[in-house]
Amino acid sequence: KIYRHGRLGLFAAVNGATISNVTIAGSMKFDNGSAIDAGSLAGTIVGNLSLSGVTCKTNIACDDTFSNEVNIGGIAGSVSAASTVAFEGNSKAQATITKAQTLNGNMRIGGAIGYVGDYTSKFNVTRLEVGGKIKTGDCAGGKIAQVGGFIGCIVQGSNEKNVTITGLSFSEFAMTVGKNGDKLNGAGGLLGYSWGNAIVTIGDAANTSDSTCALKTTNNTTVTANSSTEVGGLVYAASGHWIVNDYAIDLSNATINADKERCLACSSAEVAGRRILQHME
Repeated sequence: KIYRHGRLGLFAAVNGATISNVTIAGSMKFDNGSAIDAGSLAGTIVGNLSLSGVTCKTNIACDDTFSNEVNIGGIAGSVSAASTVAFEGNSKAQATITKAQTLNGNMRIGGAIGYVGDYTSKFNVTRLEVGGKIKTGDCAGGKIAQVGGFIGCIVQGSNEKNVTITGLSFSEFAMTVGKNGDKLNGAGGLLGYSWGNAIVTIGDAANTSDSTCALKTTNNTTVTANSSTEVGGLVYAASGHWIVNDYAIDLSNATINADKERCLACSSAEVAGRRILQHME
C-alpha cells in the first residue's frame, strides 16, 4: 500500500511518447496522504502521447482516508501540461477503479483519464474501447466526486481543449457512483462529469451508417447513480461548443439507473448537428 507518492503508474509521467502493442495489468492500492495522480500507464501526461494497441486493465484502489485531492484514470490520472493525446489502433481502457465507502477528498475519475488541467490540449479518439468498472462511495460533506466513463473532468479555465471522437466504444463498462457533495448530488455520464471550455466534435465523414457510429455502446454498459437528482447521459456539466454530426452516437446498449433523478440530459453545452442521440433508449 502506497501512502505519499504523488504520481503512481507504470510511469510517473509521460512526455513525447509513442506506445504500441502492450498490455498493462496488475494491482495498485494507495491512500491519499498527499495529492495523487494515478493511472495504469502513467500518473500524469505532460506532453504528447500516442497509443496504439495498448490495453490497460489494472485494478486501482484508493482508501481515501485523508482530505487530499485524487485524480485517477484507467490510462492516466491527469494531463498537467499542454498535450496532444491520440487513442488509436484498438487501444483499450479496462481498469477496475474503486474508492472507499466514504470519500474524504475531492476526486476526479475517468475510465481513460481522470483530470485535464487548464492547458491547451487536444484529444483525438479514433479507436478506443472503454470497459472495466468504476465504483465510488458517498462524498463527505462538501466534497465533490467528478466521475465519468472517458475523462472525468476537463477544468474550465481560459485555455481551449479540443476533443475529437470518431471511434469511441463502451463494452461491458459499469460505473456506479455514490451520493455526491454538490447541491443537486449530480452524476456524470459516459464521457465525463464536467467538461469546461471544450470544443467537442463527435463524428466525421467516415461515420456514414448505424454500424460506424463515432460513439457507441456495445454489450452491457451501465451507469448507476441512485443517489443523484441530476444525471448526465454523456456529461453532467459542460461549456464550450459541441458539434455532433450524422451517425455520431448510438447508446442503444446503455442502461442508466437513477432512482431519484429529476433531470437526465445529453449535456448542458451548445450542440450543433443532427441525429444527436439516434438510438438512445
